[in-house]
Amino acid sequence: MKELPRVSVAIITYQHENYVQECLESIVNQQGLFELEIMIFDDHSQDGTLEQVRLFLQRTQLPARWSVELYPSETNLGMVKNLERIVRTCAEKENEFATIIDGDDYWFSPFRVQKHIDFLRGNPQYPFSFNAFLRYSEEEARWSMYQDQSDYPLDFLPAQKLAENNLIGNIGCSFFRAKELAQVPSGLFELFCGDWMLHLVVARGRDIGFIHEPLSVYRINANGIWTGKEDKKKKEILTGAIHDFDRLTQGEYHVGLTRFLAKNGLDEMSTEKEKVDLCIVDDVFPHPGSAFRMEEFLAYIHEFESVKIICTGVSLGVLGKESMRQVYRRFVKKKPDAVEKVVINCGSMENVEAELAYFCFLGNVYVHLAQLEKNGTPFVFELYPGGRFARKSPESDAMLKLVTSSPCFQKVITTQPATTRYLLDNHFCKEEQIEEIFGVVTPEVVLQPYELPKKHYGFEKERLDLVFAAFRYTPHGEDKGYDLFIEVAKRLRRGHENVYFHVVGGFDESVLDVSELEGRIFFYGKQQGEWFDYFYQDKDAILSPNVPDVLAPGAFDGFPTASCTEAALREVAILATDPLQMNEGRFVQGEEIDILPHEAELWTEKVEYYLQNPAKLRDLAKGSARAVRRIYSVEKQIRPRVALLQQELERARSKRKELTKRLQQFSKLKNVQYKVLGRDGTYEKELQKGSFVTREDFVIRLSLPQENEPFKELQFILAEGMGMILRDVSVTLDGQSLPVSLHNGIECEDTFYFPLSTPQVICTLPKFPTGMKGEVVLNGTLIAQETDVSGIAWELKQAVQRETAMCKLYLSENRKYSEANVVTAACKRLSYKCYLVSIPLQEEMTKAVKFVRFDPVEGMRIKCRLLCAQCDEEAMKLKRTNGTGIGSKKNFEVTDPWYEFELPKALPKRIFIVFEMEEY
Repeated sequence: MKELPRVSVAIITYQHENYVQECLESIVNQQGLFELEIMIFDDHSQDGTLEQVRLFLQRTQLPARWSVELYPSETNLGMVKNLERIVRTCAEKENEFATIIDGDDYWFSPFRVQKHIDFLRGNPQYPFSFNAFLRYSEEEARWSMYQDQSDYPLDFLPAQKLAENNLIGNIGCSFFRAKELAQVPSGLFELFCGDWMLHLVVARGRDIGFIHEPLSVYRINANGIWTGKEDKKKKEILTGAIHDFDRLTQGEYHVGLTRFLAKNGLDEMSTEKEKVDLCIVDDVFPHPGSAFRMEEFLAYIHEFESVKIICTGVSLGVLGKESMRQVYRRFVKKKPDAVEKVVINCGSMENVEAELAYFCFLGNVYVHLAQLEKNGTPFVFELYPGGRFARKSPESDAMLKLVTSSPCFQKVITTQPATTRYLLDNHFCKEEQIEEIFGVVTPEVVLQPYELPKKHYGFEKERLDLVFAAFRYTPHGEDKGYDLFIEVAKRLRRGHENVYFHVVGGFDESVLDVSELEGRIFFYGKQQGEWFDYFYQDKDAILSPNVPDVLAPGAFDGFPTASCTEAALREVAILATDPLQMNEGRFVQGEEIDILPHEAELWTEKVEYYLQNPAKLRDLAKGSARAVRRIYSVEKQIRPRVALLQQELERARSKRKELTKRLQQFSKLKNVQYKVLGRDGTYEKELQKGSFVTREDFVIRLSLPQENEPFKELQFILAEGMGMILRDVSVTLDGQSLPVSLHNGIECEDTFYFPLSTPQVICTLPKFPTGMKGEVVLNGTLIAQETDVSGIAWELKQAVQRETAMCKLYLSENRKYSEANVVTAACKRLSYKCYLVSIPLQEEMTKAVKFVRFDPVEGMRIKCRLLCAQCDEEAMKLKRTNGTGIGSKKNFEVTDPWYEFELPKALPKRIFIVFEMEEY
């Protein structure tokens, strides 16, 4: 019989009388194929810690070959020296694995040990692993996740990243190969060190394995060895320890430690930013569904010595349901060398000092324009159709004016003649500021000759297969010409038995009536990548009858669309419209493309011509492939872009002083008018008028009147006739925070979206005691302001798409629930299965509420486990549910799962729920 792995479990105890039994119970309840050697290292506790340990051991029957041993200390060694004897003892035991836990913490999962054993045995390259954990604040009776861990996407953590940010955070979630502990230098314990530095020493520059599932609990209490210290004292100790540790490790982690000090404001380097030549900010990279971005940005990583790509993820919803973390994890498995150059879930360039910035699409550069000007960063952007750019659109024109009039603007890359003409005709920029590179960057791998055996109509097969491929942005796809495609299909179906139709993208049988085409039309949904290699193997032509100005005034697609070029590379003939006359002879008409007017009769006649002349269609398909490989080659697409950015980078360096001077003189910002009203419910009084400046932080200050007017609230009317996006809004009265009790915007994280033409923020005033000065200050950052509020609504939609899902909370006095009293909230993913819902409630909604019903999802059968359910700081009592199971684990056979809770008190302010969920 194979010998079971043996694990040393070291428990650190000091004054843990109230917690140590819970810790021990979580250890002896572990399940799996292993043996445990439990060692309790008590640092001379003066309470009843050891008595509690002995009581627990007296009543506990351990499994065979498990053991427990006490290591009391006759004097108080202190945290560092006690840790030293633990590390040395675990190394001497020569067991296969070792793990350490504080006596006031505990393991959350009974399978924690087994999961780590399986993980490390399956990944021999890692010296140790760690798991996600839940934090419990004893003082606040509040549960939370360690957000830095929740946001981290990879299954491994580079040691330099750990030096930059203590992502492990707690020794109780680590699991070591015991032999690695024998390599820890004695000099470590001469410093003030804790688990962070121990982890770095054990890692020795290597990657560390990460299990995303929360398996342990870290208790935060005022009596903790570290958490009990004052913040100022912590900073002093930590700063000194980091410098000592840097010397001990001979600078191995110097870069990461320097960044840690800078980000946490611990010494003189706190203002230091990472300096790079080129900074790229994008909203979907590194999603593989945007192949042109992938090819282009990877080329810049290769060509430029110093590059940082900041990935905001705000538009990922357009390409699918994957989170940024899932996308990034897949990306780094294929491109591990790019890890250090790509930052995800970051919304700004705040920590980067770039010589030059680069953006794809108007929307991306517009969102970051204020920060570019604040930092004095010159930029280049690529103006593809879409991405908030449209001809003849007031919203798009306003953004273009701001972007191209910025002193930081250097050059714009256009990809279509219609774009170039529009910029020049409307005087957005000068001709020398435009670089036209027709087409789109195409992955070099797909430009290679098509290797799969191709089946052409009239040669290898007798049926004609026609394709329509596009994303659906309008109800019936009119902007992409889907309605014309279906009309042509119906006409061909009536006269020909050998024509079949294939639709790729967000279309199905419900978009238009296709009953007449039953058995002849097939829908494939959204697809990407290698799938098309096999799909196009037996397809003959792609029909792309696009129409401009349908999606929005001035909206248009590139010519030909990416779907067309993707098909052409697999020897599929392109049939397309060109109403804006963008071809300009690049594709040879009749030999490499067939350009047609937007008329169903003419398209039908053209397809019937090819039905009678299959050789002509095959030649057109080969010509389409030949033209795309010529026009979209690396030499035509990547090389000009790289050369342009290199040129603009040099110009940015040489013109830095000039740019600084221009920014100082820049005075094109507009004032936004506001007024403040004092109200008591029966009358209101205007207290102040004024204005603040857009695109930067603003402050509104006023003094409340001293004639003791009974104002109950303040109403800030921040603008007339425009929408706004505000971030970090706060209101204070004599330095004390005032709650924002009401607003007519929509709150998402730290941002308020006002898709209304008169943004309002209302604050409730406390009773006005004597001695108060009555000085009110409203602070905030204006991210955007527009007279056409559709832009604000679009930004809000993107923000909501960043959330994992939406859930509902029904409020009731008598268990009768209705849509009239429901709160919809974002359900955020904390780890692989773990989710968090934090729902603020307004007083007028909850005055008579005694019960709430929580609906985590709609339309799904799930397995769910409640980890925490609180109303403010108090636990909510579960009354009933439509799931089945024991304890907090429930199985929901229905597709509308719900839990009902009884509130512990009246007038709740916030509901907080943490749960694990997976689909059946």
